[in-house]
Amino acid sequence: MMIEATTPIFSLTVGQFRELLRSESKSPEPPKDVLPKFLNPVQLSELVGWKLTTVYQNHHNGLIPGAKKVGNRLLFDTAIILQWIEENSIPTKAEKVQNIKDKIRRK
Repeated sequence: MMIEATTPIFSLTVGQFRELLRSESKSPEPPKDVLPKFLNPVQLSELVGWKLTTVYQNHHNGLIPGAKKVGNRLLFDTAIILQWIEENSIPTKAEKVQNIKDKIRRK
């Protein structure tokens, strides 16, 4: 069987399918879950999975970076928060083993 540009694929011809692929690759949709430049305490609590009171307590104790006061509003710089989360991630068991191996090699 010969496959040509007019061969149907689930109600589309090969040519129509190719055009669909081209049009989709030209204009990808932006992600729907784009975070704002600054997070309010509620958004931060949802992002990190803390209770809202924990966010306020940790901010008061100086444990959360990137905080800014704008008028009476408390905001957190999203880029700084994401970096903070990344830097404070808990290593996996494999990462712990690799770190131990690296330390042994350096000795």
